Amino acid sequence: MNNLYIICAGAFGRELESWLEQSPDYRTKWIIKGFLHSGESQHSSEISDYPICGDWKDFKYSENDIVIIGISDPVWKENIYNHLNGRVEFLSFVHPSAIIGKRVRLGEGTVICPNCILTTNIEIGKCVTINCNSLIGHDAKVGDFSSLMPNVDLGGWTSVGKSCFMGTKSTLVPHKTIGDNCKISAGSVVVRNLKNNKTVFGNPAEEF
Repeated sequence: MNNLYIICAGAFGRELESWLEQSPDYRTKWIIKGFLHSGESQHSSEISDYPICGDWKDFKYSENDIVIIGISDPVWKENIYNHLNGRVEFLSFVHPSAIIGKRVRLGEGTVICPNCILTTNIEIGKCVTINCNSLIGHDAKVGDFSSLMPNVDLGGWTSVGKSCFMGTKSTLVPHKTIGDNCKISAGSVVVRNLKNNKTVFGNPAEEF
C-alpha cells in the first residue's frame, strides 16, 4: 500500500482530504499520511484530521510514497511538478461521483472533483484540476496545469491551452479555443477565440 501526501494544506488541499477518503482506493491502494506544506500554515486538528509532515520541496520521499497536488494555481502546479518529477509519483484522482465517458484520456496528476461530467473523446493534460460540478463536452482538450473552478462549462470541440485558469461558472462556447496562460474571470462567457496570455471578464468576455 502506498503512502499518499497532499501537497499544500490550504483550502483546496483540505477539500481533497474529504474527497480522497470517499475513494474506493482509500485504504486499499493508498492511505493518506498527511500534508506537505511550505511556508507558514494555520493548520490544526480543528480543520484537518491529518498533520503537516514536512515541506514538499525537501521531503525525503520513499519508494512507496505518492503525492497529489492540492493547489489550483497553474503556476504553482507547474513549479511543483517540475521540481518533483522523477522523485515521486503523482496520483491521478477521479472522485467516484464523477461521470467519465468513453475515450477520455487523463494525464498524470490530474484531479477530477465531485459531480463532474466528462462526456466522450476528451483529452486532459497532466496536473489539471477540474473542480466540482464542471462539465466538459465531447472532443474537448484541456492543457497541462490548467484549472477549471466549480461549475465551469466547456462546450463540444473546445480547447483550453496550457496553464489556464477558468473561474467559477465561466463558459467556453462550442468550437472556440483559449490559448496558453489565459485567465477567465468568474461568470464569464467566452464566445470568441483567445490568444495566449489574455485575461477576460464578462458576458460576452472582453479583455481588461
